[in-house]
Amino acid sequence: MNTFNATGRLTKNPEIKFLQNGMAVTNLTIAVNRKKTQNNSEPGADYLNCVAWGKTAKNVADYTVKGSHVAIVAEARSRTYNKDDQTHYVVDFHVSEIEFLDSKEETEARRNKQKQEQEQEQQQSN
Repeated sequence: MNTFNATGRLTKNPEIKFLQNGMAVTNLTIAVNRKKTQNNSEPGADYLNCVAWGKTAKNVADYTVKGSHVAIVAEARSRTYNKDDQTHYVVDFHVSEIEFLDSKEETEARRNKQKQEQEQEQQQSN
């Protein structure tokens, strides 16, 4: 059985795209904290490349932003690609279920903060 469960935070805003057939696909990266050990004062994190499809993709794009806390159920899928005569191996997690763990108010506060930061950056660059 290929089922993976994790909770973590989005490392950037999700990116939604639509295929030619109209199917929505959203790419997101989730940071999942590692368990703290006696040898490490800081636990560290793993960064998971995730893909959501259809209605799940639309919901992720509509209701999450960078920093959103989510829980996923996914299937791990491996793929390879060649670059500079080297084969690279990648594991993507195809999300079948996602639960939004932040309140609507927390998500809106993050979204507003990001907008303010973008506006400040634009003003400084002008």
